[in-house]
Amino acid sequence: MSLEIQELAPQATKQPAASSTRRSRREERWARRRRRMWFEEAIGWVLVPLILLGCYWMLDTGLNALGTSIPAVVAGLREIASAF
Repeated sequence: MSLEIQELAPQATKQPAASSTRRSRREERWARRRRRMWFEEAIGWVLVPLILLGCYWMLDTGLNALGTSIPAVVAGLREIASAF
């Protein structure tokens, strides 16, 4: 009879061992932030030059459609600035 009671008793030693290997919520959140920071940094190094290049290309195309160019606009701005 006493053997059956001991066999059916819950083993408390296994549960804390399993929970100690699991990360806390704060650690999981920190790991997610760290991964997200690396991902955003990599995306930034790729997207920022592409966006700047695209803006330059759109400006150049728009000015060419109007019949002028970027150097002509810069020269006109310098002439206006020298008048002041």
